[in-house]
Amino acid sequence: MTYAANIIEGVMEIQPCTEEGKVTLEAKLGGGEDNDIFDARFLCRYINSSPLFEKPRCSPEMGYGMMERDGRKVHAFKTGKVIVRRADGREMALDILRLVVRTVWPAMYCAGGKALVESLPVKDGCAEIPAPPSDRSGIGKPELGLKEAFDVAATLKEWEHARKGMDALKAICARLKLSDGPQPTLQIPGKPTTLSKPLAAEYRAAEASFLKYIAEAPSLGAASAGVVLLSASLSLENAIISYTVLSPEGRKLLMGMAEECFHAVIDGDCAKAMALRQRVMEGSMHVLAHIAPLEAMLNLAEVRLPRP
Repeated sequence: MTYAANIIEGVMEIQPCTEEGKVTLEAKLGGGEDNDIFDARFLCRYINSSPLFEKPRCSPEMGYGMMERDGRKVHAFKTGKVIVRRADGREMALDILRLVVRTVWPAMYCAGGKALVESLPVKDGCAEIPAPPSDRSGIGKPELGLKEAFDVAATLKEWEHARKGMDALKAICARLKLSDGPQPTLQIPGKPTTLSKPLAAEYRAAEASFLKYIAEAPSLGAASAGVVLLSASLSLENAIISYTVLSPEGRKLLMGMAEECFHAVIDGDCAKAMALRQRVMEGSMHVLAHIAPLEAMLNLAEVRLPRP
């Protein structure tokens, strides 16, 4: 079955270019001119991080990104509009469209008006991972616990990309838990605290590995495991931003807990996540820090996924 068969009729149009043999594809994946279906912050985050495209440029303020794939210009909008220019025929245009859809899927608005990666670990958020917009190939019912889903995904050759990203984030956790060096975050008056540039570069490289797995996984069910990993990555980033500004004692305590929570997710260990909840509560009271990022990771350990 070609990717075209999975796209709902009426959302896609392919026209010949003025250049012989070239075509332009325009897809409307949902929404409208005044109806956004992607969170522009995460749309740009994943376009800029994806290793599948060259020369990415994206503006969250405009809700628009432009990149290239094998020299072909690609445009993606927060409204769900995607344009692929000068593709060598229909099949190339569809292949590029598929990669765009998989890349921006985690930025899709979900329950509560949040992006999928934000909503997934939040109570009253997405109860299950939805298929990408306008894709009718089917993602399947959430039949598997996280550990079983990860174990099945680990039999796929593409899982090596996900494993690379997990190893990178584990290394970051281990280092920050013990570090007494310069702050790994930037604090600019009047602006939200962010990761320092060197750490942000490490982080984006890890997420690039997850995005590569999501794009190359053989089915949406298999790819959904990568969406969970991106969500865990986001919660871990929020923990780093919150806890590395604490005193050395507080940093060591809560970053150590963040590391344990992250391991509970990537191991799919629900029992460990349950045991951690009480310790997390006690630790936060000890240093007077909020625990939302840790709770988000613990909630992810209980997510159920489709069969790959």
